[in-house]
Amino acid sequence: MTGFNIINKSTDLIEVSITKQSHPNGEDGWYKLLPGASSKWTRNGWETVAVRDPKDPNYTRKGWYLDCTSKTVNVGFTDFQLEVEIDWPRAGFNIMNGTTTPVRAFVTINGGAHERFFDVPSDYSNMSKSLWARKGWETLVFMDSKTKQRQGWYLSPEDGIVNIVFHGFNQQLGVSAACEFVS
Repeated sequence: MTGFNIINKSTDLIEVSITKQSHPNGEDGWYKLLPGASSKWTRNGWETVAVRDPKDPNYTRKGWYLDCTSKTVNVGFTDFQLEVEIDWPRAGFNIMNGTTTPVRAFVTINGGAHERFFDVPSDYSNMSKSLWARKGWETLVFMDSKTKQRQGWYLSPEDGIVNIVFHGFNQQLGVSAACEFVS
């Protein structure tokens, strides 16, 4: 199952809701989650994960936009004052744009590519935007947002996180971890 596993690590009852962009038939209402309990939500893409305090008349809320494409992401909620604990997968491609030209990218899923491109960030500061969880050989494709020029590389993260820097079309990729590579 891909999606989110929400874990209430607080000492209070919370309510959780997750959008259903990647799973139109899924539930998206507010659901109660007791302290220490967890709840699995089937999804396969970018979704908004929101938590609110049912005891607060103003419904204090906190939310995150997270990607669960081809993986299950464990989200541990502790407190409205703290950031959520996210257990990211341990294998894949952490991608950034090393040029001034806006580019988009996608990474195949076990050879079953879908042409759903995402903007490539200019740094690794937010893994929810830069990390593509994958194991094994996949094709990484970059596309110029304006000209639609594309270039792809066939790579394997070998069960680890590989940092990738796009340096431009017809240039070598920057690779900062051991990774099998076919240009």
